Order: sequence, then structure tokens, then C-alpha cells
Amino acid sequence: RHNLNVDSRLLHNNTNMPKVVFTHIVKIRNAEWTRLFFENTHLPAGSKLHITGLADNWTQFLNADSLVAYFHASCFFRGEEIKLELVAGPKTQNNRVKIYAVDAGNPPPPGIESICDTTDDRKPSTDKRQGRLSVGCTGWLYACDLFGTAGHCSPGNPQIMHFNTALSSS
Repeated sequence: RHNLNVDSRLLHNNTNMPKVVFTHIVKIRNAEWTRLFFENTHLPAGSKLHITGLADNWTQFLNADSLVAYFHASCFFRGEEIKLELVAGPKTQNNRVKIYAVDAGNPPPPGIESICDTTDDRKPSTDKRQGRLSVGCTGWLYACDLFGTAGHCSPGNPQIMHFNTALSSS
């Protein structure tokens, strides 16, 4: 984890159209993946964060509700650079984004390419019910609000289940 202090301060959009009022690029050299953490962020109705992983241009949009649902963090992006844009909704006041930390993972040391033992034997899957927990385990969706995973994969902290994730190293 890297501490950051990126603060847009309070910004306004007096136009009748959504407008990018703040842009910042976070870069952690040689990181295999990155994830942003927010605090004191204020997104009035119609405003959102537009977050792009620059390694593959995958994007995430967060409004006030989805930011809370995502535990005030972004998803995991591949690569070392993330572009953050604060898009202020029409006629909005006091838009603000503040990044206080970024998590970044580095490639494993040479010779270690395993997820659990000495062989990385994962197989790609296109089953939309299969996902990856933010702690690195696999989960399975049984119903729209019910999924299962191995018991050691669900510590007391909230976890995020990712679906349709890009290929990654172990």
C-alpha cells in the first residue's frame, strides 16, 4: 500500500452538460495491478468518477451510491497506471474526490508462478457465474445475491467479487 494525498478540492460545474473538472494519473512503477482508495469524496447527483486502467483501457464508473457499495475503492486494474477523472454533473456544486492510498501488486519473484502450490494449473473459463474474490480466491455465484467459496477465502473483512476479469499472472 502506498499512501497518497490527491485532493481535487471543491469544484463546481455551472454548465448544463456533464464536465470533467479534475484529472489525475496515479502511477506505481512496475506494478502488475493497482487499486485506488478514496475518502471525503463528494459526488452530487449526476456526478461520477471515471477511472481507466491505462494498460488496457478498461474503465469503471462510480457515482455516490456505487462508491459506497465498492467500499470507497476502485476495482483492480491491470498495470501500473490509472487515470482518474471527476465528471461533475450539470449545475452541480462541491464535487470532490480525494485519493488517500493505492494498493499495487508486483510480479512474483522469478521461479514462483503458483497460486497455491508449485503448479499454476488454472484454466480460463467463460462461465459468467465464476468470479474472483479480491483476496485472490475463486467464487461461484449460485443466485443473484448468493455465492460460495472456500472457507479460508472469506475473512471478516468485506470482499469484492469480480466477474469477467482479464487474464493475469498467478
